[in-house]
Amino acid sequence: MKTKQTLRMIGSALLCTAVSTSFFPVYAQQDNPTEKTETVFTVLNPDGSIENTNVSSWIHDEDGIENISEELNLEDVENSKTNEAPEKNGNVYTWNVDGNDVYYQGTSHQPLPVSIQIQYFMDGKEYSQKELEGKDGHLKMVFTFENTQTETQNIGGKSIVVHPSYLLGGLLDLKTGVYTNVKCDQGKIINDGTNEMLAFVNIPGLRETLESAGLSKINDQLNITDQVIVEADVKDFHLESIMMGMTSDFDLDSQLGNISSLSDLSNGINELVNAQNELVEGSQSLYEGTSEIKEKSQPLTSSKNQIRSLADGFVVLDNGMQNLQQSIQQYTNGASAMNAGLDMLYAIPQGTSQIENAMDQGIVKGSYQLSQGLYQLNNSLQNMDTNEINKTLQYSIDEMNEMDHTLEKDIQVLKQLQEGLNQSASALEAMNGMQQQLTLLEQSILSKEGQNNQRIKENNEQISNMNEQINEIRQQMIQTVDQSIQILEESKADLQNTDSIDAKINELEAQKQRILQIQNLSALQTLETMEVEFEQLNTMLSQLNQSIASMSKNISQSLQAMQDLQKDIQQALDICTSLKTIVAGDSIQTLQLSLNQLKPSIEQLYNGSLQIYEGSKQLNEKLKELQESSQNGLDQLKQGMEQLTGNNDRLNQGAGQLKEATDLLAGQQEAFKQMANGLESLEEAFDALNEGAKALNEGQNQFKEQGIDVLKEKVDLTEEELNTLQQVMHSIQNLNETYKSFSGCPDSSQVSTRYVYRTKETSEK
Repeated sequence: MKTKQTLRMIGSALLCTAVSTSFFPVYAQQDNPTEKTETVFTVLNPDGSIENTNVSSWIHDEDGIENISEELNLEDVENSKTNEAPEKNGNVYTWNVDGNDVYYQGTSHQPLPVSIQIQYFMDGKEYSQKELEGKDGHLKMVFTFENTQTETQNIGGKSIVVHPSYLLGGLLDLKTGVYTNVKCDQGKIINDGTNEMLAFVNIPGLRETLESAGLSKINDQLNITDQVIVEADVKDFHLESIMMGMTSDFDLDSQLGNISSLSDLSNGINELVNAQNELVEGSQSLYEGTSEIKEKSQPLTSSKNQIRSLADGFVVLDNGMQNLQQSIQQYTNGASAMNAGLDMLYAIPQGTSQIENAMDQGIVKGSYQLSQGLYQLNNSLQNMDTNEINKTLQYSIDEMNEMDHTLEKDIQVLKQLQEGLNQSASALEAMNGMQQQLTLLEQSILSKEGQNNQRIKENNEQISNMNEQINEIRQQMIQTVDQSIQILEESKADLQNTDSIDAKINELEAQKQRILQIQNLSALQTLETMEVEFEQLNTMLSQLNQSIASMSKNISQSLQAMQDLQKDIQQALDICTSLKTIVAGDSIQTLQLSLNQLKPSIEQLYNGSLQIYEGSKQLNEKLKELQESSQNGLDQLKQGMEQLTGNNDRLNQGAGQLKEATDLLAGQQEAFKQMANGLESLEEAFDALNEGAKALNEGQNQFKEQGIDVLKEKVDLTEEELNTLQQVMHSIQNLNETYKSFSGCPDSSQVSTRYVYRTKETSEK
């Protein structure tokens, strides 16, 4: 924005302030003065000529409204608040009312201090506003302001035309769809999103005063004029009322610079230029610093997605750990069940011990006695002693029945042992299935454990690197912000209005606090391994498999041997029973013939009894071996299983601790995502800081080029011109005091006068 436009915007803001306070009294600094505020309302015709003027006044006195007199150039004066009327003597009005305030109004026909002319042109041809209604084309509106209050004074040997200073501003409604391509060098377009307004400002008469004082260069430098020109393309032209306001309550001296110190302005400008150069250099350094921060923070801010993935991985890890904990619980339950199953298998050595004792006392001993009886039977057959034969046969039958009965009980015991062993084998088969599941579980756990530990290791390395980057970037950012604050603080000494710099310093201080709050990342802990427990379990299951297989084989062999032995005894029993029948029923001659025929069978029976005896001895040895091996094997397995199950509590406790740890990690998922969001916000903050530093640098350069440099170039007045300007401003302010009231005021009162103009619309009568 050009310097002249900047000054116009300042003037516009001052005008808005002046007009907006038109209904407030001006309070004097001395004790209890009479104060008057008058507002002059004028309705203008579309060409700027006066339709009518009304004046509203407000008199305030802390000591009460008593005998307050004033000479007024008004007609139809009346109290607008109460029925209390003033005393009138010609044009002198005396007020006596209750309270400290009186409000009144009247009409005026005297000229205004500033007259206004409005001209309308369409495509280069002049029209009245009414003639332009509904037309399309290129519109040009020219507002010409004439300050009618004037005095010619001799200042510094020159005859100078002096006008009191009035700051005039106006608003023009640019109806949407009617006005496009609006241009006005003396104004500014204001857009509220739905409508556009043109605001303009002017100081009528100032140009003539400066020209008569020989200070035309100031008019040229600041583009001071008594006209406002508005151009636009219009369609179906229609003009709403134009609102304008005017006041003399502003310090022209302050608007054009402190004239009393203009003699030192050149040195001040040089100092300001030097300070501005430092600001430009400082803003450049700030921009370079923020650019470096943005670049170096890229590895940190770009890791936000990785941190989000890590946060999601915590939940996956926690779910996996939950499955692992359940599997470990199944494993420990299985190990406890195996330990209880071993107690059941102790029935095998106990049963074989009972069979062994029975075999030793019954079968072995009986088979030996049977062989001896059959030996005697064979001898008796040689002597043909019938009584002895019957006696021997009966003894053999009784002995074999005893042996058969014992074998039957032992066979039942072995079958029970075999059934129990089959049940144990079924349980073992289930355990083997569990072993396969545990093996897969072990592989999965160890695999996941390795993957998780590797992932945690990699993440910890990244976290360590990011922490280093965070620390480095944090220091650089703080250093850069501190340097920027220092530069801005130093530049404040050379400026009068430091509000914007103070705001920037506060913003940088707040940014510094946000930087200091950036936290380092915490490292993660690895998982413990359970490989040793799984190896022990596998060993125990393998040993148990071997032991049960060996016991099953021995029991099957023993059972088969007993069943074979029982068959042999049954055959021998049948033979002895037949012999006894023969001996009891036949004659001696027939018996002799039958015995001679059975003799080979008896010899065979005898030999078989010897085999039964030897077989029973071997079976007894095998049972003894089975009892000892099963007892020793089970004792070893029992010891190992008790050691293994002794670790169940520790294993479950460890799994529980791991689950608690992964629960904690999973519970921090939101915190890690917030950290990722924070990094994203930090990245945006870096971008915003960098863009702000860039804009600050560009603004400083622009201010230097279009402001400071132009000011240094344009404010190039001689000492004589500076003195003349100072005297002119002093004369204008004195004239302002003379023309402070439009309609009149009490003596020694403090007066503030506002003027409001409104043009009539073509539809108004």
